[in-house]
Order: sequence, then C-alpha cells, then structure tokens
Amino acid sequence: MTTLLFLKTLAIWCIMVVAAILNGGLRDQVLAKALGEAIALPLSGVTLSMLVFLISYFAAPWLGKHKGHTYIVVGGLWVLFTLLFEFPFGHFVMGKSWPDLLQVFDFTGGNLFALVLLVSLLSPYLAARLRLLII
Repeated sequence: MTTLLFLKTLAIWCIMVVAAILNGGLRDQVLAKALGEAIALPLSGVTLSMLVFLISYFAAPWLGKHKGHTYIVVGGLWVLFTLLFEFPFGHFVMGKSWPDLLQVFDFTGGNLFALVLLVSLLSPYLAARLRLLII
C-alpha cells in the first residue's frame, strides 16, 4: 500500500467517524426517545452499516483501481482504526471500564457493532466490484 492510498483510507475513515457520531446522536436524541432503546440500538447499527457502505461506494473511485486484496486491506485498516479509536477513547476519555466497552460485541442487547465492523471490512471490496474498479 502506498502512502497516498493509506492517507486516502484514513481520510475516508474520518468521514465515517463523523457519520457514526451523527448516527449516534440521532439514535440518542430522536430514535431512543421515539422508539425506545431496544429498537433504536439495532436500527442505529443497521443505519450505520448502510452509511459505511454508501461512503465506501462513493469514495471507491477516489481510491482508484487496485487488485481485490488491496480493498480488503483498506477495509481491514478501517476496522483497525475503528477499534483503536473506540476502545482507548471510550476508556480514557469517556471513563468506561474495559468490560463495559466489550459489551458492544454482545448481540443480545441489540448492539450491532460487530456488524458495522464486518461491513467496514467488506465494503471497500464490494463497492469496488460494483464500480468495476478491481483489476
């Protein structure tokens, strides 16, 4: 991976962070109040997954044409960036305990964070395939 492709990968992920923050705000301020947390949390996970894919789709031409595995590396970096942001930020800035932070992987409470990570991993590849960018 070139430095330019890495920087583009990071820039697109930053857009995804903004989308995730806005999505979380919508969940907390609107959906949870209107529908309840039990519905708002999974709905928010599905919505964020869709946003991640849409951002991937529209950003794919900017990433350029590459071999398929390169797009999987991009998605892997998005997952890595997300985990490196989510856990230290949640623990050191938000003051959450590590066990509380790991609850994002518990589907029984309706949290679909793992789905968002899976979509983040696969979206660059799928978007590039749809855009016919894979060499």
